[in-house]
Parts: sequence; structure tokens; C-alpha cells
Amino acid sequence: MIHLVDVSLTHSSAANADYEDPKGNLMRWRTCDVEGTISTGPYQRWNTAEVSRQLTDRQEERFTWLAKVVSQLGVFIAGVDFYVMTGGSLTLFFTIAFLPVCLGGLHLYKTARLLVSAIIATLAWGILLAFYSNVDHWVNTHNMQIFIGKILTGACAFMVVIWARRHVPLSRISVLFGLGFLVKAALRGDFTWKFGLANPVTFIVLGLCSSIKNKAAQGAITLGLGVFGMATGARSYFAFCFVTALMYMWQNATANKGSETGESTMHRWRPALLMAVLGLVVYFGASSLMTSGALGKSLQQRSTKQIEAAGSLIGGGRPEWAATRELMKRQPHGFGIGVVPTWGDLRAGASGLASINVFAGGPTKDYMFGGAFELHSGLSDFWVNGGFVGIGLTFLILFILIRNVSALLAEREATTFVIFAVNLALWSMLFGPLYTDWLPICIALGLSMLPSDAHRTEEVDTSAKALSR
Repeated sequence: MIHLVDVSLTHSSAANADYEDPKGNLMRWRTCDVEGTISTGPYQRWNTAEVSRQLTDRQEERFTWLAKVVSQLGVFIAGVDFYVMTGGSLTLFFTIAFLPVCLGGLHLYKTARLLVSAIIATLAWGILLAFYSNVDHWVNTHNMQIFIGKILTGACAFMVVIWARRHVPLSRISVLFGLGFLVKAALRGDFTWKFGLANPVTFIVLGLCSSIKNKAAQGAITLGLGVFGMATGARSYFAFCFVTALMYMWQNATANKGSETGESTMHRWRPALLMAVLGLVVYFGASSLMTSGALGKSLQQRSTKQIEAAGSLIGGGRPEWAATRELMKRQPHGFGIGVVPTWGDLRAGASGLASINVFAGGPTKDYMFGGAFELHSGLSDFWVNGGFVGIGLTFLILFILIRNVSALLAEREATTFVIFAVNLALWSMLFGPLYTDWLPICIALGLSMLPSDAHRTEEVDTSAKALSR
């Protein structure tokens, strides 16, 4: 249907033009001679400024809708973590394709820009360090490409999450990442709870449960996941869920107490101190339960054996730290990206393992020194590949994670999936393999990024407004 519209223009014109209004009607403009007025008659009244405004609004709506769809697709792709070539993931190519908008998201966060810069600096230093180590070590360029691709993929996933936060709630990001992570487990054929399903299912369930108004129910669901994990032998997973549930319920139990506004530095760091104390309580309490047989004979035998060998559950469960200690004594400045361990490196690592009664043979030897350094710790792996710069990056990540979750808890704005993601990332930076845990670490950084870090307050995240209080 065609509507005739008289519109006044700056200059007189006898020409007619067609225009489709925001409702899809075809409007035919008929110009008038008097500037700033609209002719009377049986036609619909329009003003040139109004036409321009509605056209601009329509373009912005289309762009916003497209940004929502594409950013959510990017989060899902990040979870799948699929590699199409050596060192080249779909996440990496996706971020390159949408680099301007991803960088635009970084512009809103000073901490995010600092983090990405530190990651790039670590990779650059690791490459230079590898050339230095090439004097007495062999550098495997294939391994170098894999490591660089893995680290850049995590950084790109972080950038995608930051971008998505401007358009969709955090809970949806958690669910989409969990779904992608679940697809990744299916592609690997790993359907065990401990190694394949626990983390993706937790991101999905906690993201969906964030809409439940009953805060106690959210805490109970989180604790239930942890109990189920303990039944399957996932000891660290149980600790993550247990600490998450307790911190979340503490946050809501104290929501209406006191008059603190969260502006003081001590107030923002108090939850971090509480988490540290709670972590120690959980560690010693769980150790006592496992060694007493209260959680089953299998866990009792395994835990007792580890304590007898290394003196503690952490020492026995993560013997790689003993090997790292000896490697640091041998070459304090690190080795570099792609450097292959020599026989001397193997002997140094074996002596460290022997100090806690762990035999460095068979699977242990192949995992830690089989063509590349695998030290089962984000800190250790960043040191061995990036030297002192890598250590600096590690402490920066730890600081950002602890500061973010502590501030969110202090402001009563932390959700269960954010607390869980940060707990998982903190553990991975100290005791988890970087190659498999780097992606969840970057997702935790993106999910926990503080809205108060925004460079422009008028562009605060949509997701920040959706956080449960």
C-alpha cells in the first residue's frame, strides 16, 4: 500500500521519492516549498528530522540484533574449541573476522587491555627465549605453533565473552559456553563425569538456575553437583562446588546486614580472605574424611597412599611441582616455547619426583618430558614457556580473578556460575594442566570482569544489570 506524504525540505523541489517506513509501508514523499512546515491535506504528516531519526533507530536495531546473534555464536564456538589446523582454531578465525568489535569491547576495560597485552608479551618473550635455548636444546616448531595457537585461542575467547557481555546476560553466556564445551567432550568421545562432563554440565546448570529467585535453592543445586562429583571420584570438583555454594549463601545471608557501600578497599577484599580460610577448612576437612574411609574405600586407599608418599594430598596428587622446583634450580629463566627437554632436564625432574617418593618412569616420564614440558600447572607451564614474563602473567591473572570475585561478593552481585568459574580457574593456574584448562581460565576472566572497570560508564554491560542480587 502506498501512502502519500508531504514533507517540507530546505530547498524547493518538485521531485517525488519513495521511502519505506519502519512498519514496512511504502511512503511517497511530495515536497513542499515552505521550510520548516508540513503541508495540510489528507496525507500523513512527516518531518524530515523525524524521518532521519526513525531511519537511524532502525539501523541501530538491526545492528544490535545482529551483534546479539553473532556474539552468542562466538561464545558457543569458543566452548567447542575446535581446531581446523595446527594452532588454528575456529575461535581464532572468528575473532579475526570480527576483530573491530572485539577490540571495541576491550576498550571499555583497562584490566582487559592490560591482560591481553601481557599475554602477547609472554608469547613474544617465549619465542625469544626459545631461540636462546636453541644453543643446547632442540626447538620443535610444531609444538611452538600448537602452544601459541592454544594461548591465542584462549585470549580470543576472552575477547568474545567481553563483547557478548554488552549484548546478552552473563547467565546466557555461561549456558552457551557450557553447551559448546559439551560438544567438545562429545567430539573427543569423553563421557566420563570427572574428565568430560562435569565442567560443561555445571556451566549449563548453574547458568540456567541463576533465574531461580530462591537463593537457597541455587546453593543447594550447586552443592548437589559437588556431592555427585565426589561419588564419581572428582575430589577437586567437589571442593569447587562446596566453596561456591558456601560463598554464594554467605553473600545472600549477609545481603541486608551492615551499612557498608563497598567503597572501602578492605570491604572489597574481605571475601577473598574468607575464601582463603574456607579453602583451607575444606582441604583439611576433606582430607580427614577421605583418609577415614567416610567417603568410600577407594578414595581412602588412594588418599592414604598419596599422603604416605608425599606428606600431603596436594603433594601426592600434584607431584609435578617437585619436578618444577628442580627445573627452576637448573634454569631459572625458563626454557622457551617449543623447547624439547634434554636428558639433563629429565634427570633434574626425576630427582624432584624422587624427593617425594614418586618414580619418574612410564606414564609420568612420557607425560612430563615426552617431547615437551608438561608440568600440570598454569604457573609452571607459563614459567617453562615464558620465563619471568610468564610468571608475571600468572600473578596478574591470579590477582584479577581474586579481585573480581571478591568485589562481586562484597557488592552481593556474584552468581554461582561466576564463583565456580573463578574457583576452577584459580585451581588450574596452580595445579591444572595449562593445555586443557587455559580456555576455562579465560572464560572465568571474561565472566568475572568488573563492570566498574568500564572506561565509559554509558556503555556498562547489559549483563551487569542482569546479575542476581
